[in-house]
Amino acid sequence: MNNTQTIAASQEKILELANQLAKEFSKTAAKRDREGGTPLHERNLLRKSGLLALPIPKEYGGYGASWPIVFKVVNIIAKADSSLAHLLGYHYLTVCSTFLFGSIEQYKTFYKETAAHQLFWGNAFNPRDSGLKAVRENGRLMLSGSKSFCSGATDSDRLLVSAQEEGSGEVLLCVLPTHRAGIVTEDNWDGFGQRQTDSGSVKFEDVIVYEEEILRKAAEEQKVFPTVRTHLAQLMLTHLLYGIAQGALEESKVYVKAHTKPWISSDVEAAEQDPYIIQQ
Repeated sequence: MNNTQTIAASQEKILELANQLAKEFSKTAAKRDREGGTPLHERNLLRKSGLLALPIPKEYGGYGASWPIVFKVVNIIAKADSSLAHLLGYHYLTVCSTFLFGSIEQYKTFYKETAAHQLFWGNAFNPRDSGLKAVRENGRLMLSGSKSFCSGATDSDRLLVSAQEEGSGEVLLCVLPTHRAGIVTEDNWDGFGQRQTDSGSVKFEDVIVYEEEILRKAAEEQKVFPTVRTHLAQLMLTHLLYGIAQGALEESKVYVKAHTKPWISSDVEAAEQDPYIIQQ
């Protein structure tokens, strides 16, 4: 088997695994969305699947999957459960942000521990929310305040955090263990649909940040390269929304066949033969 065949076989295995998970998630997706809360059982299935390490290079313990494959996995999950696809997409985006914003030593460390322990990453990055401040006191950096729309924060193992440094106003990025003292994830997400994205707010009460947790690249690398993150985020959401539309279409076909009647003057026996329904 040559290298191209090996890659194709690996991709097929990944997509098969994603489809298996999607099938399992679809069994309870509608019920869980009505109830809201954290999909703890399903998040643990993602942990056990190994897919949390999908984009992490093989030399650090991951699959080394390309971004098109990563997007395809998000798309497959979104057809069955958009909340879990949202969580998974944000996980990929946040863990790979350490490569965009961190030093070589930092992203290697984060990649290796994520792959080894199947860590789930959450978001407290929201750049439009300036409610979190970073202050230096007695030689220590402390975070105080809150961040809103923190998808995946609940039940996560790591958080990608952005804060404004007091005085300079510059944005500081860091990676913190979610369960560090002073970090409180709030169950206050009240969305219309997608009720299990764990997108509530996160409070920070005098949270200590160590220097090695602050993401730092060389100044010349900070200008352009990290802006790739914006495009990855939009592509991730595009594949998520596309999956939602595909899933809705498939469910509508099932509903039409099982419950819908053809229009009385359509002169057909079944709803799926109705020309007006077919046109729509």
